[in-house]
Amino acid sequence: MASSGAVSSATPGKGPLFGRLRAWWEGTEIESAPGRAVSGADEAGGEVCESPTVAGWPRTRIDLIQRLFGPGMATPGGDAACDRLTADLVMAAGGSIVVLGAGLGGFPARVATSTGATVMAVESDLSLAEGANRWLDGQEPRPAVAVERRDLLKAEVRPQGSNAVLAKEALLDLADKGALFQRVASMLKPDGVFSFSDYVLTGVDPFSPEIAVWQAHEPGPVHLMSEAALIECLLDSGFEAPAVHDLTADYCTAVMAAFATVAERLREMPDEVQDVGAWLVCEAEHWTRRVALLNGDDVKVRHFVTRLRQGDQIA
Repeated sequence: MASSGAVSSATPGKGPLFGRLRAWWEGTEIESAPGRAVSGADEAGGEVCESPTVAGWPRTRIDLIQRLFGPGMATPGGDAACDRLTADLVMAAGGSIVVLGAGLGGFPARVATSTGATVMAVESDLSLAEGANRWLDGQEPRPAVAVERRDLLKAEVRPQGSNAVLAKEALLDLADKGALFQRVASMLKPDGVFSFSDYVLTGVDPFSPEIAVWQAHEPGPVHLMSEAALIECLLDSGFEAPAVHDLTADYCTAVMAAFATVAERLREMPDEVQDVGAWLVCEAEHWTRRVALLNGDDVKVRHFVTRLRQGDQIA
């Protein structure tokens, strides 16, 4: 269920980040209010921008999310978060990497430039895939990244041909993670690395009120696994026991810093506020809700790094 984009009195609106954004919005000299339909058609695609919402990826949201998280980025953390996922890779010339979840192109581009590998990025969302290609085409030189718009479970990758498979918060909406892990195992060379970050259950109650409220406001279904269940799933798919790192504090800090920076910039550019202000408040509500959840005990962001067990690669 997508957020409506309207300012609400729900719990997320009470957090310090949302409070600052709401106060900032109400201090601007704009006739419209958050949740009002944004008039006019999208310049590039001709799509009409309706009320701000975290569901889908219209061009207005794509432009705003890059202001928040950086050029080509659809998730927080910037280059540092991307480099964390490649830190365990030792790449020879001619290496090949698969990225699950192309986002807007910035993550696979960073992977390509930092490792020297050729990257194939798989993205299931059409708008994101198109946005990633637009962004990549605008880079000079264009990074060695091919974006394939396809379900993550149906990526056409040569068996045992990849040095690494990476994913950055891209598996949250995937119900059958076991099937994906088996697919990843089939992609990797015998010494390949699987490195990914995502939300995991860490509390004792997967149906807690905090999780229920958060799930109800996410743009689509989410499928959380506990850390123990996820590790067991990796083992069943032929991987070694993974190294696990907690990224929660850095992740939340990156979100807060992004909104603080963008809000301050827009205060100095009143003409742009008219176009993106309502969208910014809506996006702030979405990310504040996530940060509030991560600051509790129920859900955290973890980074997993693993390899295939000797002789267990799947054909």
